[in-house]
Amino acid sequence: MNPFSIYIHIPFCMSKCYYCDFNSSIAKETDKKQYIEDLINEIKLYKSSITDYSLSTVFIGGGTPTSLSDDDFEYLLSFLYLEFFANNSNKNDIYIKNVEYTVEANPNSLSVSKILTMKKYNVNRVSLGMQTSDEKELSLIGRTHSSKDVKNAVSILNEYGINDINIDLMYAIPSQTMQSFSKSLDYAISLSPTHISCYSLILEEGTYLHDLYNNQKLNLPSEDEDIAMYEMAVKKLYNAGYIQYEISNFSKPGFECRHNIAYWELRDYLGFGLSAHSYMKNMRFSNTESIEDYHLIISENKKPVIDDEYIDSSKSFDEWIFLKLRMNKGINIQSINRNFDINFLNDYSVQLDRLRNEELLEYTQDRVYLTLSNYVFLTLLS
Repeated sequence: MNPFSIYIHIPFCMSKCYYCDFNSSIAKETDKKQYIEDLINEIKLYKSSITDYSLSTVFIGGGTPTSLSDDDFEYLLSFLYLEFFANNSNKNDIYIKNVEYTVEANPNSLSVSKILTMKKYNVNRVSLGMQTSDEKELSLIGRTHSSKDVKNAVSILNEYGINDINIDLMYAIPSQTMQSFSKSLDYAISLSPTHISCYSLILEEGTYLHDLYNNQKLNLPSEDEDIAMYEMAVKKLYNAGYIQYEISNFSKPGFECRHNIAYWELRDYLGFGLSAHSYMKNMRFSNTESIEDYHLIISENKKPVIDDEYIDSSKSFDEWIFLKLRMNKGINIQSINRNFDINFLNDYSVQLDRLRNEELLEYTQDRVYLTLSNYVFLTLLS
């Protein structure tokens, strides 16, 4: 059976972070309950189209999934268990244990009751949004938790047997210095998560931080400091035993995020919920971003897809390069030649040699991989 992944979007938060442009909002409990009903009905609409697939990974993200009430959270997870585990034709202990099942959580919304629910329904990985350990920096980006909340969350997860934990870190955020970022890295490492994601702040239009920046009211690190922070993260995490397997992702050996790798390797996945994206059988499609339209379409027993695109060989080639080069192992030469009936090293020798001379890329007879710069993406794709 073909492996596939599932992403489930929960568009609710306890508060809106100042940098966030995701489709998320603060909502009434009745609205959340209705959304979970709609979400479950959407998943049911796809049941007949995935009979020849075997579930590989599940990722419940947002928003903040743990902002749901205990009842709604368990209702969703119990449905997913019955739909994809208990009733699966491949159901056995090995199958269940082999599914990477992640839930995103804010450190201050992760209760013991939710952890017990996750354990009950096979969730085996939790992703915590720490961002920084500096209390002032947390306040400046609109986070409502403290560094102590992160430590407590990791401790409780470990106590109840969920040991595969990701911590999100952010750098180049307002008022951050090399010293404060170094302390955040050290703090995250001291918690011994299995995985650390490390991203530079992006000022997205329509966010509070973007507005402050436009009004010259935002004190951000310089571009040179941004790069230096990234290089510091790579070095510190390597010395702490974390393998960098993608531009922004580091893990202890064997704990790479299989769900994200499925995206980067262009494997099939279905996204459920508001504004979720999917990629199945060379078709990419996305759901409506309006919660009112989402409810209306689902109530008519229709899939809430508003946009789709067939990914032909040319587009697939572009995406193959862009996504594969995100990962440290890069492009497998035999694989790209086989998939696109080309001689990659020969056909792109001029570009490859120029990029190698500029120390942006390296290649061997077996693979092509980045050194440090994203510039290579644009050069190859053009």
